[in-house]
Amino acid sequence: MVTLTGGIALDVPDPVGALVWSNNRSRLGVHGKHYCAVAREGNAAAVVYEVSLTHVLFNLLFDGPHGPGTFQSLAGHARGLLNLVVQSAAEGGADVTGSLGGRLFPPDEDGLTTLFTISSG
Repeated sequence: MVTLTGGIALDVPDPVGALVWSNNRSRLGVHGKHYCAVAREGNAAAVVYEVSLTHVLFNLLFDGPHGPGTFQSLAGHARGLLNLVVQSAAEGGADVTGSLGGRLFPPDEDGLTTLFTISSG
């Protein structure tokens, strides 16, 4: 399985609001889930969005014969999910930080490390 993760917001000072926001968004979505990680002290939260390409899709490629366009279809599906993650992170980030506070994930190595740490559990 391949998981695509987008960072929505960091240091949200309203962890309960962030949890409610994440749960509501996850219920509305067709693909993926929103997750909220609360700091151990309980004074801030981070929100991320994840979608997965399941092993079933990859089995189509590697198990037995497949029709023309299978590789292109999988690549198109992956590109669509990646686009969904980027859009969800951008829109969600503006919504969460605008209504609950916090900040966006920084576009640098520290932001990527933080995203990886949060999404890894």
